[in-house]
This record gives sequence, C-alpha cells and structure tokens, in this order.
Amino acid sequence: MEEKAIDHIRYQLLHRTVSAIIEAKKFNAKNALVLVHSFSQSYEHFEDYNQFLALYGLSGEKDLLIGPVNINGIDLYFGWVKGEPEYLKK
Repeated sequence: MEEKAIDHIRYQLLHRTVSAIIEAKKFNAKNALVLVHSFSQSYEHFEDYNQFLALYGLSGEKDLLIGPVNINGIDLYFGWVKGEPEYLKK
C-alpha cells in the first residue's frame, strides 16, 4: 500500500488494528475485533472510521459488527458503538 493512500487515515485506527492482529497472533486466536467506543452523541469522527474501513473494501454501520477481512490469517471484525460513561450520567 502506498504511503499516500493512507496519509488521511487517523493513526489511532491503524494502531488499534495492528494491535488487535498482534494480540490475536500471540494467543493463537483466529478472530480479532477492532471496536471504537465513542462518547460523542453526534457520531463525531464516524466518517474517519468509514474512510479507514474503505481501505478494506468495507463500509461501517453504527452499532453493528462488520467483517471479517482476513489479515495475516486472522479474521478481523470492526465495530463502532457509542455510549456515555456511567459517571457522566449522574
């Protein structure tokens, strides 16, 4: 993949994905999950998530797991959920 092809992608999403794959390999797991838990009620940065998923030919949906894509023998799933931390609800 060319560097310019990902220069608009948030590094946090790339880092989380690589971390999920590394951990799955470490434990001989066949599946891994990249889960984004957003605390924004307006789905802030969801478009960034979708741009990231487009690298894998996927389109994200809110509150739904999608995938898998197979990367280095790991079936990788993605999800976006939102929710407010309990301590903010009080």
